[in-house]
Amino acid sequence: MALVFAVAVSIAVTIPVSVAISVTVSAACASGRTVERATESVKYYGGKVAGISSAFSMQSKINGVPVDTLFSTSDIPGYISYPSHDCPLCQKGVAVDAISNGYGYSKI
Repeated sequence: MALVFAVAVSIAVTIPVSVAISVTVSAACASGRTVERATESVKYYGGKVAGISSAFSMQSKINGVPVDTLFSTSDIPGYISYPSHDCPLCQKGVAVDAISNGYGYSKI
């Protein structure tokens, strides 16, 4: 059996009275690449990343910014994330038979 977790990224932007833009990025992140790209975009446009928060994160820091998270890999023993080209289940031809996301667990 293979289980896929879907995550969403949301970006909350706060603009203070001063000229500098303060931005907070929040997400559930496994590899951190999506949040990393979001923080790079913020910095590119002159903003400052005020913090990164998530319900679950495999990363402790992204682009030098600490990730505040409710749950980490130490809370979920055996949790592993692979890029699709390195996934041992994919390489063995194991079919995904369910998806778990914010709407619950769905068999395919």
